[in-house]
Amino acid sequence: MRTLSSNLKEDGLYFIPYIPPGTSMKEAHEIMESRMGQPYALINYHSQMTGDYMSLLMSFIYNFISILIICAALAAASGKLSGFGQHLWFVMLFALFTLFANTMMRYNWEGYPMHYLKGQILDTLVGYFLAGLWLAWYYVRLERKKA
Repeated sequence: MRTLSSNLKEDGLYFIPYIPPGTSMKEAHEIMESRMGQPYALINYHSQMTGDYMSLLMSFIYNFISILIICAALAAASGKLSGFGQHLWFVMLFALFTLFANTMMRYNWEGYPMHYLKGQILDTLVGYFLAGLWLAWYYVRLERKKA
């Protein structure tokens, strides 16, 4: 930690070894080719650990917005979906989209280990499934009342 603290001056995500700023595309390509097969690191550095509640609040807000987006999509698709199962599957498609567009891209490009991502995958699937159960029940009940 002392080495990181003395060499990294600000919080951020660092790719080591890095290509110096201002390097031409040709030089950058040559540097990358010369480094193939060599070790590298991706470091998410923070100068101090904090236990603030702002992260929890922002997580709630992001999740709430996600559910609002799903609700808007369910409302728009309400005439095309029939039954509980289709509504639940519709919500789970959002989970699959999130997994493949985000989580699995971390595995692919940044080399995040699967043992780390398994928790995120499980959290995403279970979270969307539980939300989907309630939303499917709610929207099917709502549609039955309209009929």
